[in-house]
Amino acid sequence: MRMLQKIKTSIGRFLLKREATTDRKRKGSNFNEARSIALVYLESDEAHFKKIKSFVKFLHDEYGIRKVMAFGYGEFDKKDVPRWLTHKLEFDYFTKEDLSWNLKPSQHILTFIEEPFDILIDTTNSDKVPLGYVVSQSKAHMKVGCNSAPGKENYDLMMNIDPFDFDKYLEQVNLYLSNMKIQ
Repeated sequence: MRMLQKIKTSIGRFLLKREATTDRKRKGSNFNEARSIALVYLESDEAHFKKIKSFVKFLHDEYGIRKVMAFGYGEFDKKDVPRWLTHKLEFDYFTKEDLSWNLKPSQHILTFIEEPFDILIDTTNSDKVPLGYVVSQSKAHMKVGCNSAPGKENYDLMMNIDPFDFDKYLEQVNLYLSNMKIQ
């Protein structure tokens, strides 16, 4: 079974690299100007989810951003979804059951990809193919990620956090996107 998963991952990576990134209207923005923000994250445990939830609340409270969407990927079956995860207005997730055989996202995920968020923040430093599809194909006007992440060619703004530390990364994202003038 592990060998089959490795083959699927290899095919998924090959197809992801082969597909051109989506046409999108690029436009720089910061937290003071943005009306919509998407956070992409890898679901790992409840403590990590609480950090994502806290950052969403921070963006609402500090900058008055009305639409903040956290979209996570968990490598588990639908029947094994952790109790803290639910499909809500600002929080959504997908699992490996929402993917095709070559790890491409299904229609549920394509709805998120088609949304033209002002800023998409990739909070992962992961080489997970499904997350790569979401980030590369997203119609977000500005994409932010870590410069050590696979698929960094999809980002418009990269943070240099080496080695990657989630808390430091969010701190840097906030520092740059709260102060910078982007034209």
